[in-house]
Amino acid sequence: MHNGMAGLVAILVLFTGCSDASSRLEIDLTGLSPEQSNPDYPFFDDLSDVTGDICSEIGCVQSVTNDYVNIHKFASAMDAAEYAEPRSSCEVIDPLVVEFLSDDMSDEEKAAVVGDLSNINAGSNDDF
Repeated sequence: MHNGMAGLVAILVLFTGCSDASSRLEIDLTGLSPEQSNPDYPFFDDLSDVTGDICSEIGCVQSVTNDYVNIHKFASAMDAAEYAEPRSSCEVIDPLVVEFLSDDMSDEEKAAVVGDLSNINAGSNDDF
């Protein structure tokens, strides 16, 4: 009975993780830029859609950039992990990859960006 429960827990964890990744796959990255910029938190300001320039080269499905970050959306969490693995400036938030461009960003600021991307859902880009 204990082994059956462990299997059930593993399946629930798997589906819960997939749910978040699937939700993030539905996000339109061009909608991440706030309507009004915040000088204390400019990391999503003025994101430009560079999908046509970048995705054919790196295999993503959508990409946006500004002076602070590149955010790439991949078709799967595995594709995102494969892209990010050799790059020390990247963090994976299935199926998104955030690539930090600015050396001026503190570890706390980077963690906040990762946290915001981790908390978005497909229903709204206003969740962070």
